[in-house]
Amino acid sequence: AISRCGVDALAFDGIEELFWPVYEVSPEAKVVSLNWRTWPEYYKSWSTFEWQLSAAITAMCILISPVHLLPWSVIVLPILELLSGNTIDGFLSSGGPPWTISSTLPVSFFKYNAINRRWLTHQFGGLARVPTSEDELFSGFEEVRRRVPAEHLFEWNMRKHTMADLCAFLGIQDSSACKQPGLLPKGINVLYIEREQWDISLCLIPIYLVLHWANYKIVDSVWFLTSWPLRKLCTCCSYWRRPKRTPKME
Repeated sequence: AISRCGVDALAFDGIEELFWPVYEVSPEAKVVSLNWRTWPEYYKSWSTFEWQLSAAITAMCILISPVHLLPWSVIVLPILELLSGNTIDGFLSSGGPPWTISSTLPVSFFKYNAINRRWLTHQFGGLARVPTSEDELFSGFEEVRRRVPAEHLFEWNMRKHTMADLCAFLGIQDSSACKQPGLLPKGINVLYIEREQWDISLCLIPIYLVLHWANYKIVDSVWFLTSWPLRKLCTCCSYWRRPKRTPKME
């Protein structure tokens, strides 16, 4: 209901304030609520995750920063699109496959190029909501119970439910993912996309390092040219301030 590409599912972590507006325009939508943790468990997990994520994102921002200093994507993205057969256009048109699961080098480069406008503006624009108390955490889940019909709500518990349970709720038992036995394994928390798709991450690093070097050369050259009048003026001032030598009399 919110896009022409008709995505199958949306995760609202980091944009929690969008949940109800999206739900209200999505009739018959099914909701998976992750309310299985107690407050002490949630707070401990978030406290550990927050500083690790902050450190990791800082390092990532330094690495990908050259495309935000100069508009390299005007050059790089068309080349990647040409070489890959317009995979970025296909991804944006269809909404999939989810780049958190499967991605390509062009799509990943585009993602980091658009991260400020398409993600950070949402997260720091008032759409994120991080509970600061037990009441605030569980009041949100209680509101979901009140407003979502019971047949459309699945309260997922990582310690109890399996993929078969989720597939039965969604009505997609024929999917191959539904045959995964047992509980879901604990996954990577920090930079999980970059670490699970490590081959793409390794391919991107040299590209960003080259762009860092190019930025340094360009900025250094521009500074050298634009600062020439100032350097010339300083040289003249230094010359006129130099004490005059009195010629010695023989």
